[in-house]
Amino acid sequence: MKPSLASLVVLCAAAFAACDGGDSVATTPDAAADVTPDVAADVTPDAAADVTLEAAADVTPDAAVDVSDVTDVVDAAAPVDAAVDAPADVAPPRDAVAYASCKAILDAGASTGDGVYTITVGGVATPVRCLMSVDGGGWTLVGNFPAHSGTAGVTGWTSGAAVGSSFTDLTRPFKLSDDDINALRTTGFRARGTATLCAQGPCSVDTTLFWRPTCRYASGSTSPDCYTAFRDVGFTVPESATAPCTWHWGLVAADCAMRATMGTSHEGDHVFAGNYSSYVHAYDARSGEDPSVQFWVR
Repeated sequence: MKPSLASLVVLCAAAFAACDGGDSVATTPDAAADVTPDVAADVTPDAAADVTLEAAADVTPDAAVDVSDVTDVVDAAAPVDAAVDAPADVAPPRDAVAYASCKAILDAGASTGDGVYTITVGGVATPVRCLMSVDGGGWTLVGNFPAHSGTAGVTGWTSGAAVGSSFTDLTRPFKLSDDDINALRTTGFRARGTATLCAQGPCSVDTTLFWRPTCRYASGSTSPDCYTAFRDVGFTVPESATAPCTWHWGLVAADCAMRATMGTSHEGDHVFAGNYSSYVHAYDARSGEDPSVQFWVR
């Protein structure tokens, strides 16, 4: 029997509804798949990877590089630290600055009294003793011949070369070379001699004399400018102006007959010192005598 038109309509409507329902059922899982897994994948794993791993990459490795960089910076700063150890604005001790002479120190207002300072001797920074407190100051001690018990003298004293390796130890003999002594002179020489045992017996010698800057010091010879001595720094009171014995050298005040006041260099590497205008003197080559002589230049 053929279905009626009405029944066909009913059947088509049911089939259409069934098709729509199938579409609805198919849409639900797909939507869930599109929404739930993708969102979870987009949010949970990727976010974790983006946050956790990237954060770790940003923090841990970079931080390690930064630390290494900091180490490099610290190493590069080492020279700065070295400079900080000796700041330029801190004044060095007085014996660390080389001046041309003790007089230059005095003229610069850098004197702190008698003592050891550094000056330039022969182009080399050298510690020396400066006499700043008497006779106008600014005197450089260039020769020191302390009293000694022997009679042999000091080897090299009359050679013109330097004697000793230190020019500050007053217990030992020392002398700058003749060239260095003369390079330091601008206003003259000063010498002091002392003794308690002289050729004539016990004595009390303490004599200071001065020579003009025209004297050119020579350990093995002398000249009129070096045997014309004065008792004062102003060169107004003469002590001696006569020729000494031919074996009296350096700074001399003697006439080889009635006067033997001073001799900073004597043949045989010796010295002598006596009283003003007197033949009472001590000579280190004679046993039992104890002359001590020092001389300065300015």
